Amino acid sequence: MKRTTTCSVVVYTTEKCTLCEMDDVANVIASSANNAEALPANTQLDRLQSVLISGDIVFTSQVLILVPDVWLSFSTQTIEAKTPDALLPLAALSSAAQTTFSSPDNVLFLYRTRTLPSDAITLDIVACTSSLANALAKPFINGGVRYLIMPFSQWAHLKTGAKSWSYLKRNALCFYQPDSQKRLKHKRLWVQLILLSVVLHTSAYLYLSLLHEQSHQSKVTRQALLDKSSAWENDQQANAFVASALTFIQALPKKTRLLVFDGAEQTTSFQVTLLSSEKDALLERWQQQQPSWQWEVTKVEPRSFSLIKEDEVVDVFISIHPTK
Repeated sequence: MKRTTTCSVVVYTTEKCTLCEMDDVANVIASSANNAEALPANTQLDRLQSVLISGDIVFTSQVLILVPDVWLSFSTQTIEAKTPDALLPLAALSSAAQTTFSSPDNVLFLYRTRTLPSDAITLDIVACTSSLANALAKPFINGGVRYLIMPFSQWAHLKTGAKSWSYLKRNALCFYQPDSQKRLKHKRLWVQLILLSVVLHTSAYLYLSLLHEQSHQSKVTRQALLDKSSAWENDQQANAFVASALTFIQALPKKTRLLVFDGAEQTTSFQVTLLSSEKDALLERWQQQQPSWQWEVTKVEPRSFSLIKEDEVVDVFISIHPTK
């Protein structure tokens, strides 16, 4: 069983009806010597189609039917250049109905425009009756296949390469569609609205992302400032504690000797040699001046030479904490 591609192409000639690929259409048309002959009778048309209704071919849901130009009706009509584009299909339909001797409801047509030097517009119109279209599409109608009919000359005007179904539909015979321009305008409007919506949403997303990034950066900067401020305040507090401890050192009695001093943020310590009779009174006075401080006093062996008797002096190591 032969399977066709996305869009099946059926080429009618007087001798036969050929199923082919799009790339082979030109060769199939050129190989037929009798393309100038008139439309065959219905019985002969059934014979040509017999090859298409055999069980060896499976069609896709879309079929393009190409027929010789002489099987269709051609006409031209000249109109004023100022004629609105919306009226061109009506002018083409009127001419097509006259050449096919059919009512407008039973005519399929297409037209191309040409501008003359006199600023007039010429419509080249191709048409066929709906009965002829049904006869040409007879093998596909019952199968629910969508089909298009196009003359050889119109195929020659199409672009080379791949051709989409929508592109083929715009260049094939069709019934008059009075609302086609309105639908096309609405479709373009919807596309523009969708694109505008995408642009607005994208812009809003980018703007919100930028605001979020700026907010995050502001929080980081603020936290850095707070950390720096806190560190500065702690440093100031530590410096104030050490400075207060130094005031005690500076107020030591004349007979007291400072041996070691170590000022830090949480603990200040120093070692002094003083008269044992002055130790208790001096410590009591310090504790009264700074009752919130924690005092640790440790007696150590004297390490310095003194003219005073050893039983009258003492070496004391004192540690101070700013809070209890």
